[in-house]
Amino acid sequence: AGQGVEAIDIRELKLLAKRGQQAFRYAFQSESEPVQLTLNISRHEVESVVSTVVSRALTEFVTGASQKLAVRSRMRIKTSQRQRLMIQLPGNVQPMLVLFNGETRELQKGGTEKKTGWINYFVNVSRPGNSEQEFFITLQYLQPISPLTKTTLRGGLQLNTPRLLTPEGVAAVVQQSRAVLWLPEDYVPVTVEKPYQRLQRSHAASLITGIHDDTYQITRLNTWIGGASVAGLDFPTDGNAYIYESLGDGYQLELTYWSRLLANAALTIALMLIALVLMRTTWENKILAVIVVGTVLCAVMQFQPEMVKQGIASAQYGIVALFLIWVTHGFFQCRHCCAAGSCNTEQSPEPVELKSEPVGQSEQAESRQIETIERNQSDNVLDIPEDDQQKDDPPKEE
Repeated sequence: AGQGVEAIDIRELKLLAKRGQQAFRYAFQSESEPVQLTLNISRHEVESVVSTVVSRALTEFVTGASQKLAVRSRMRIKTSQRQRLMIQLPGNVQPMLVLFNGETRELQKGGTEKKTGWINYFVNVSRPGNSEQEFFITLQYLQPISPLTKTTLRGGLQLNTPRLLTPEGVAAVVQQSRAVLWLPEDYVPVTVEKPYQRLQRSHAASLITGIHDDTYQITRLNTWIGGASVAGLDFPTDGNAYIYESLGDGYQLELTYWSRLLANAALTIALMLIALVLMRTTWENKILAVIVVGTVLCAVMQFQPEMVKQGIASAQYGIVALFLIWVTHGFFQCRHCCAAGSCNTEQSPEPVELKSEPVGQSEQAESRQIETIERNQSDNVLDIPEDDQQKDDPPKEE
């Protein structure tokens, strides 16, 4: 700021080089009114920014009857670090392969976290070019895990993804995360905890076929993560793939699964028992029970739609059996009632009309009947002559 000074754009300079941020012009200069220029300098604190950002992370888990969980994690990273990056893995893992932009790199082991038991590893990320260019890291390892349950209806899984750390030991920022779970065909995941949810949740399940798998989207998923084709060790998969996504970091995938065969058998037997218990009740009670159960399922579907749809699909044989039991019993019951009604109609006597009379009149009628009977008996008495009476008597013996 100053007196007699006008701020102009540096592009208006003609005698001076067009450099800098700001130019000034003054109209005249005299000893009585010199040009005054005041400069104010301010210093701003420099705020530290995140040095490492994971724009996309994709982790695949292959599980089954084996006690080993195969894991492959691919990350799309942008960082200002030029030498190495710190990655945390669970303490019981067995590293198999590390790739940096398709090139094999060594995985250096560091210290162990006392609280979590995770181990710090370092990956060499020296590269040509500037720090604004993204690069890809692929990790492949084995982890001990409990095998899937075979004798119980329901089971659970807690799967951890690799954690990328900054030099300060702070978790890097993750913008998008996706996880793929490969399960045998005899099992189906029914619920998943936040922050993950099924990819394309609205089309993930139906009432007839239950929960759908996402195996057909694996090729599209490889295009989503990008990068060069994965070389090195093979990553065999088995069963059906189920894809989950999370906006932000998703360091733990926690879900529950059902055994298809046990779920079908349990729900079918339960519905058949319910049908037999309610078989002799009225149709009003049966319809009321169906309405109550349907209302409860609709309410639960607002929170767990995949689980409800899978349950209905697993119980479809039991629903058919329940309907057939009730209809068959109702048909024979109606037939029996109709046959009994026709027999009663043929053998029923004619109705007798009973006339009620007052108490006084009934007593008078009874006394009259008694008098009439006595009079008739007195009129019917016959006088037998003595001669006839002697003839009738037997002769006496002398």
